[in-house]
Amino acid sequence: MALRVLIAMRLVVEVAENIYLSSHEETGEPEEASCYFAIVEAFDGSRWAHEMPFLGHLMGRLHAQAAAARLVERIQAALDAGTWAGPVNNPRWVEVQPAYGSDAYQRNEGRWAAEQELADGNYDAGTRHERELLNAAYGEG
Repeated sequence: MALRVLIAMRLVVEVAENIYLSSHEETGEPEEASCYFAIVEAFDGSRWAHEMPFLGHLMGRLHAQAAAARLVERIQAALDAGTWAGPVNNPRWVEVQPAYGSDAYQRNEGRWAAEQELADGNYDAGTRHERELLNAAYGEG
């Protein structure tokens, strides 16, 4: 029943972008790249990221962005058709930090503050869960 209630909440599906450290330039300076992925946001600010990141340094920024947009279109079509069960308890989706200042953020502020502490010092602006997805998909290097 909870999943049916969630679908009725008007989910917003869109492409999100994170910046991450992809490699080092010849000078030894860190080189940043963009990671694009599908993200779903509920009315209360709760958010979930799809397990598949599209990495700009591997695919090229424009191709990565377009691939993420195609995934969002497929998800939106399934949502509109009522054939998608939603991100909760779905192994392809990981709960990520809620929208800042939202009801969901306020309810879980301590949890996300701890997550941010773990992320401090990393070029990856995402949550620990997003980094785990990237590592699982493409390795730690």
